[in-house]
Amino acid sequence: MAYKLGLDCTLTVDSVEIENAKDVTLNIEAGDADVTTRAAQGWRMHLPTLMDASIEFELLTGGADGTKLATLFNSGAAVDVVVGGGNVSFTAKMVVANFSGSQPLEDAESVSVTLRPAPVTSSSDAPELDVNGGSGS
Repeated sequence: MAYKLGLDCTLTVDSVEIENAKDVTLNIEAGDADVTTRAAQGWRMHLPTLMDASIEFELLTGGADGTKLATLFNSGAAVDVVVGGGNVSFTAKMVVANFSGSQPLEDAESVSVTLRPAPVTSSSDAPELDVNGGSGS
């Protein structure tokens, strides 16, 4: 298996690479349904339900990337987002759900950004996860 450093990965929003992003985290999880029955002999049983995703990152301010993401936050517009370049890639229509500024004394000014899946109108627009393939190979 080929391991990649995070600096070799990309975050693209609306076909534009977000180059001022730091520490991008892709969170994917499924809900949980309790399907425990008496046959489980005292063990709790689970089934995954709806999947959820978020992309969280720090964005250094002072560039076009910050202006673009602030505009998207204010408008609530859905855009195409791709996390790629590594061994995991993810593609989805997403909205900017969080845009919170930070002004630390001993670090660069930044904004914490969270992207969340947006409503889709067809199954072809549904989020897509690819592990060890696609743009990650």
